Amino acid sequence: MSIRSKVSLALVGAALFVVAAFAQTDRGSITGTVTDPVGAVVANANVVAVESATHAQYTTATTGSGNYTLAEMPAGVYSVSVEVPGFKKFTQQGIRVDVAQVDTIDVKLEVGTAAESITITADAPLLRTESSDQNFNIPISTINDLPLNYALRGPSGQVGQVRNDYSFLDIAPGAYISGQSDIRVNGNPLDSQRTTVDGQENGNWQTGRPDQVEASIDALEEISTQTSNFNAEYGQVLGGLFNLSSKSGTNQFHGSAYEFLENDKLNAGIPFTSSGNGELLRPTIRKNDFVGSFGGPVVIPHVYNGHDKTFFFFNIETYREVRHNTGTLITLPTAAMRNHYCPRQVLAV
Repeated sequence: MSIRSKVSLALVGAALFVVAAFAQTDRGSITGTVTDPVGAVVANANVVAVESATHAQYTTATTGSGNYTLAEMPAGVYSVSVEVPGFKKFTQQGIRVDVAQVDTIDVKLEVGTAAESITITADAPLLRTESSDQNFNIPISTINDLPLNYALRGPSGQVGQVRNDYSFLDIAPGAYISGQSDIRVNGNPLDSQRTTVDGQENGNWQTGRPDQVEASIDALEEISTQTSNFNAEYGQVLGGLFNLSSKSGTNQFHGSAYEFLENDKLNAGIPFTSSGNGELLRPTIRKNDFVGSFGGPVVIPHVYNGHDKTFFFFNIETYREVRHNTGTLITLPTAAMRNHYCPRQVLAV
């Protein structure tokens, strides 16, 4: 029997300052230039980005050259608005900020009053010209559509086969995964990648098996894969950089609870065998994967209302497996074996 539990806990509050201080590579940025109808740059324009789920605001102003940058923004969907006296308010919605990526939003204002506005919905992917890295961002909803539940990549009968975060490599260009942990990207040496969770190093350097420290899939928001040309700040990387971004609470309470199972009673029997009871033999195999999550705003009735300010998210995943293995003999050395290979006088020395 093998029992494996994975617990992921994300609390946004006092810990937010610690994360901001030590984990910066889990963020993205928005940049661009603000101009007037004739193409002249507009200085000191007020630029505000609002995250859709939490209503968190990020503000800045354009420089003398009309440029602005909103840096270190958590991955998510934003709306960006620009306001300048004498011009219509500009708003662009549906801007997806991905991990370690820079979105360019150039704004051309129109003459008018603050009561008038121009709203653009960003349905198409934005052109990224600020970096030459090869990046592949995968939302967790896409990963959940993959055959994750006990997908067998390794030898038949392999123990484990939990829902593996790294299954996204099945659809990532130039990437390959075999078994639960053998990863190769763009033909580079096996297991030469680097993995971070919210910008923090996440790897088992003792065994080299990333699946032994993987997060629960339900605890993740998206996975960013950079396969080449990434910035020099990501050192010690050869075969790809994988950045896993965890979920956060939002203004709405949300959660999930379910179980994935496999049971020999539901499996087909082995052909041309008999259990002695008129049925085919079915090797015992019982797998249970219990998953639960819950998140939302921190609310203490009559004391504190955390809407738009403080959030929490909790996730737990427990995997259990029971199976009968045959054909493999494991024994301790007998006394005769010890005396033959390790004489008593040698042991005394």
